[in-house]
Amino acid sequence: MKRKEILKIILIVIILILIAFVIYFIRNYIIINKIATKQSEITSSSNYSYISELYKGEDKTVIEYYYKDGININILKKNNIESEVIWYDENNKEQITMQVDKLTANVINTENGFKCSMPSQIVENNINDKIDLALRSLISYDEVNGEKCYTIKRFIGVTTTIPYVSMKNGEVLKIALPDNKAIEYKEFKINNLTDEDVKRPDLTDYKVTYNK
Repeated sequence: MKRKEILKIILIVIILILIAFVIYFIRNYIIINKIATKQSEITSSSNYSYISELYKGEDKTVIEYYYKDGININILKKNNIESEVIWYDENNKEQITMQVDKLTANVINTENGFKCSMPSQIVENNINDKIDLALRSLISYDEVNGEKCYTIKRFIGVTTTIPYVSMKNGEVLKIALPDNKAIEYKEFKINNLTDEDVKRPDLTDYKVTYNK
């Protein structure tokens, strides 16, 4: 085979690789852009709730999250029984931590209380972050609890966690972690909470301590 023919074949291979890469990038960018747009809509809400389930082997820890107009609630459950409740009012800077099984509660005034947030954003809604993630990720399709999702595997940067993101609305449905651990997120609700749902806890039967 002549030298020119070899060079021609090499050039064609390089061009095909470049075309494949461009198609790969465009496809990734379209998906990432779709996710970023939907997630920005979710995170802008001031009224939401969801449940996270942390799996480690056969062990499961359940946490319920509630947020409405500056009121944050975190409810930890073990074996489906409330174990700890944290209630924090960002407006009045008051935080109440309740050990439900021991009927004890601690009340403090703090500007650094527990703040509820939606599950991790995969990417910020700006072009640089979207391009960066599109270039360094392998995006495939999967299902979590029957819901179709994107699986985003990074091969540069943070590679130890794998998020599963809803194709329908951009919600993070699951994050696979090292050591056979995983967090699943479910029962997302937007603009569904009332003031009654997030009112200050009743501490009538609790032994209460106060800290400034």
